[in-house]
Amino acid sequence: MKVLIAIVISAALFIMPACKPGETPPAVVGNKAPSFTLRDLEGKKIGLSDFSGKVVIMDFWATWCSPCKESTREFERLHRRYKNRGIVFLGISMDLGGSAAQKVKDFSERNDLTYLMLMDDGAASKAYAVHNIPATYVLDKNHVIVKIYPGYMPGLGSMISEQIEKLSSNADTFAQNDQGHKPQQHRHEKHAKQNNPIPMTEHSVTQGESLYEKHCQPCHGGSGNGGIGPNLTDTIWIHGNTDGEIFKIITDGAQGTAMRGFEKELTKEMRWHLVNYLKSLERSRL
Repeated sequence: MKVLIAIVISAALFIMPACKPGETPPAVVGNKAPSFTLRDLEGKKIGLSDFSGKVVIMDFWATWCSPCKESTREFERLHRRYKNRGIVFLGISMDLGGSAAQKVKDFSERNDLTYLMLMDDGAASKAYAVHNIPATYVLDKNHVIVKIYPGYMPGLGSMISEQIEKLSSNADTFAQNDQGHKPQQHRHEKHAKQNNPIPMTEHSVTQGESLYEKHCQPCHGGSGNGGIGPNLTDTIWIHGNTDGEIFKIITDGAQGTAMRGFEKELTKEMRWHLVNYLKSLERSRL
């Protein structure tokens, strides 16, 4: 009987899936993403390791794939929103043939796609076990796979955006400003603990971005980088960076500036959308 049990256990161990020494682990959630080096549309070699320390969103697709056209639109919207936060978007085309790169280039130009396009060499799609496209992989800063989206579905952009926000938490976003600005927290003490009643969703950030372009950009420039008015990087980081403090700055203005007009011109809901947009920006470009 003992001999029989030993044989059964040995057989079970023999057939259990495992990685051989030096073998790349499967591309599943929780595993390190398989490395690759592919060529971009100009023939330059680009490796996944080139984006070390950055969140990477990859989309396997092709110009002949109808659902992929929708995924590329979602990718482009996300790329434009998050590019200043260091989030990397890669489109890996599975088009084949000698003119494949030109097809992708033409497709990108027609559809105003500006994120980085790479050409699959067959090995990359095999390493990621891509059998159907589009196939989207979300990698954290250590390039561990945290989410896989097989195929296209309505709301894919919102789902990816939620993953990005989780990976780029507020604590990480505001921990240290790249330009050396350190927040003097709770300058507006009684407002410091006031929380934003509107969740930071893709919809809210989009609303805030539209409001910023209409009401703030003429003075503060794109992404708050300074126009004819003060740089919002300085304004936010000097006067505090909690939801309530940013709301206070938007409502009353800093040191009695003309921003006081916002209290009458914008509803509270609009101002909270603005707070979400400002907090979504790259920490060095508030």
